[in-house]
Amino acid sequence: MSDWNQLIDDAAYLLDEITSLKPLIRVIPFEERPGDEFSALEILLCADYAQEQLLKSSELNLTHAQQRVNMLRHQDSKLDIDSVLNSLMSNRNALLAQLQDSPENRRSLQTLITFERSLFRQIAERILTINTQD
Repeated sequence: MSDWNQLIDDAAYLLDEITSLKPLIRVIPFEERPGDEFSALEILLCADYAQEQLLKSSELNLTHAQQRVNMLRHQDSKLDIDSVLNSLMSNRNALLAQLQDSPENRRSLQTLITFERSLFRQIAERILTINTQD
């Protein structure tokens, strides 16, 4: 398997992660913001904004995605977990379709995957913490 195909497979794996996360996300207080950190809902939204950005251009600015979430946070917007998860999946499918023939986005895609893994790790750690407290 080529490096590009492996990268596409890694990007597609997010769909499996979201499918696995759907029933678990309700185990944690997904709107709760521990300290200064993003809530689990905001983490997912940040991942979605980042992939939307890559869909619209080959440039990826992770700071911009985080700033968008911060703006929503300060507007005290009510977000629905199901619509965020569905948007994340829908945008990932569109991104995968777009990337099939676009190896020029290799660096941006690798950056996105690394970023998403760190975000999903944060959510997994919260779920594990809650499960060990019970």
